[in-house]
Amino acid sequence: MNVSEEYETLYHYTTLEGLTGILEHRCLWATHYRYLNDSSEALLMKDKLIERFTPIIDQEYRSFLACTPHKEKIMLQIEVEGGFDKCVQLITTDLLSIMYKNLPGHGFYITSFCGVDKNDKYASENGVLSQWRGYGKDGGYAIVLDTEDLGAFLKKEGECFSYLPGSDMHPVVYSHEDSKFKSLFAGELLCLDKYAREFVKSWFNKALSSKVKEMQDEAFKSFVYCTIFYKDEGFKEENEVRIHAYPNVHDERYLSPERDQLGLIKPEKELKFRNKNGDCVPYIELFAFPSDDSKKELREDLPIKRIIVGPHRNQESRVSALKLKLRGRGIDVTSSKIPYRE
Repeated sequence: MNVSEEYETLYHYTTLEGLTGILEHRCLWATHYRYLNDSSEALLMKDKLIERFTPIIDQEYRSFLACTPHKEKIMLQIEVEGGFDKCVQLITTDLLSIMYKNLPGHGFYITSFCGVDKNDKYASENGVLSQWRGYGKDGGYAIVLDTEDLGAFLKKEGECFSYLPGSDMHPVVYSHEDSKFKSLFAGELLCLDKYAREFVKSWFNKALSSKVKEMQDEAFKSFVYCTIFYKDEGFKEENEVRIHAYPNVHDERYLSPERDQLGLIKPEKELKFRNKNGDCVPYIELFAFPSDDSKKELREDLPIKRIIVGPHRNQESRVSALKLKLRGRGIDVTSSKIPYRE
């Protein structure tokens, strides 16, 4: 299902500083996944894949032993290393470690939104209490964006800049949603199963087969998709929809004069940094499109339908100030009626 069919609008909660930046620069920030507030980000899927790969590697290992003329020698070595199950576990863990280590470029970036059930009129008008609580005494703002238009912006982003395949926008699957996990990731998991099977065969032969090399790109896309859109159930109240952006990093072969003359080289996304509690956090700006003048960027208005001012002791004055700031831009400003007080 397309995201816009499930959610007509998406809510991006932010601080006053974040709101000001978004309105003035007319772009959204996507943060490097290692610097998000979920310490298990992208790592949670590792245990699920270990659980899935273990029987595959077990089966392939037994098949290999049944056919090799060096079975007795290998079995002795297996016993020295802790037994058959231990060896299967080590190979499985190594395979996942290799997959994580071999992620190309400098990693992927995330922009998060909250989806609200269209039948939940109260939450649609006032935001979600758990999100407002996260901003405490500083209050917060919810930027309400048109989902379909946001998807069009994301498509244009991919046309203007060089990204690896798979950059997209989807709802996350939480770790307690087993049936949703199996259905949403069915194709990706099947691809990874096949890749794991071929990879372990190459492992035993001590050389990557042509099949493994052919499958690497698709396996990479499937692996990234699963790791990005799988999240711990402790965050389920966020009902998160996220944009995943994976900037490409050009190598020398890609930057050939022939490709440049043919106009096949899209510009790399500029990597930026900001300070967060003393940490240097990498991020990229989404939707700052190149204009006809390559030295400038075209800052289109984001598809903002409304901004909700969260609960705060100065909520009324914040609403008034924001209305003045947005005068003439066609963006409604409302206040959350949730009676929350820090």
